[in-house]
Amino acid sequence: RRKQDPKSKMAGSESLFNRILSASAKISDPLKSIAAQTSEAATSKWRETTTDYQEMPREQFVRKHAAVLAGVGVISLLGLRYLYYRLRKPASPSSSAASKKYPPSSSSATYPTTKFEPAPTIGARTEAGSQPHPSPAQASPPPREATVTRPLFGGAMTIALPEPFTDVSAFRQVPNHQEVYLDPATDRSLVVEINQYNEEEEDSDAVKTFFVELCNDMQAEMDTSALTPRELDSSSCPHLPAEVHKSVLVGVPKVSKYNQEALNYVQVTMCSIRLKQYESDILVIMYVPTAINDKSVVAGTEIVPAEVNAAIFSSALESFKIVDYGLFGD
Repeated sequence: RRKQDPKSKMAGSESLFNRILSASAKISDPLKSIAAQTSEAATSKWRETTTDYQEMPREQFVRKHAAVLAGVGVISLLGLRYLYYRLRKPASPSSSAASKKYPPSSSSATYPTTKFEPAPTIGARTEAGSQPHPSPAQASPPPREATVTRPLFGGAMTIALPEPFTDVSAFRQVPNHQEVYLDPATDRSLVVEINQYNEEEEDSDAVKTFFVELCNDMQAEMDTSALTPRELDSSSCPHLPAEVHKSVLVGVPKVSKYNQEALNYVQVTMCSIRLKQYESDILVIMYVPTAINDKSVVAGTEIVPAEVNAAIFSSALESFKIVDYGLFGD
């Protein structure tokens, strides 16, 4: 660079600073003054440096103006970078085009961090026995998660569950009459439980009795008086004898996690399978958080859409199979 004409060098540097000053004029007024002062001081310093450059030996010049040279280099690079991105920035779309693609949102709308979604009907039928006609928004069923057949009670039963559901007995003790599977990422769980058959309980009321007892055991807050069980037909559990009574009940009690004070809304879907011949009641229960308290130990857990959970529960019932009835004794 020593062979370059000092005048042309100085003219080039002044042009660069002028371009930076011109670009900075588009910034806010307080910055304009700072940019102008910086440009003027830098240009003056550059003139002094250019004079020394011509008169001093190279080593002495570098020692004296090393900091200045470094500063000017950094400022020049930043200015060039700014100009480059400023000039290549694409024009913003017109307001009319943007409004067509992104409709304006209501300023009064509020968006909660968690959301309660009512459970879709499981195994519902119309009076004629056909599936109800879905609305256009519900015409496409949600995609089902990939499932894996899991053995229950030593292989005496089987059920298909999504891959993320893990056997809880692998890391903590589970009662002998239960099989528990948990999805740690969403805090969803599914329990298969065997209970003693109660002959005094009507088939239509059995599932509600079990549900009320469960809410009492969990110390849940919920008015269960308005809950109405619904009987399932044989197509909901195709691997069970047609004469076996099956009914389902869905409720959303407020319960705590690990006895905390913070309460969460948890959708409990319970299916009762009555095996009178074997003096046993089988319960298939799915627990799904629908709204989580910010102070809960599971705060921040992903909330899975209700229709996805309904599909998982329906798939579990459709796959449920009793392989060995000897599990229930003679």
